[in-house]
Amino acid sequence: MANALEFTGDLHGALDALRKTLPITEKLAAGKTDPELTDLFAGSHYFIAVLLSKTGDPARALENYRQAAAIRQPSAAEQSVQRELARSSRRRLQRHGRLHALPRGS
Repeated sequence: MANALEFTGDLHGALDALRKTLPITEKLAAGKTDPELTDLFAGSHYFIAVLLSKTGDPARALENYRQAAAIRQPSAAEQSVQRELARSSRRRLQRHGRLHALPRGS
């Protein structure tokens, strides 16, 4: 809905629509570890910030950008840890595979 309103030039209508979804996305993400729900909640703040910026309210836009970043940071940090664990596991498996590939007595 908000995207359609923004597309037609109704920035204030789009902003109102997003503000109505914010408590819903917050409730969905509350206490959950699902990165998609967290991203949905952070994305609400992000798109509110975009619209506030377009409507000439940079202070409130910055506040919403910061809220989006704060919401996403734990999820991003967890994803980074998961990627590093996966890389580390791959390296161990590759080393293990190479050791087994060596001829006996080497």
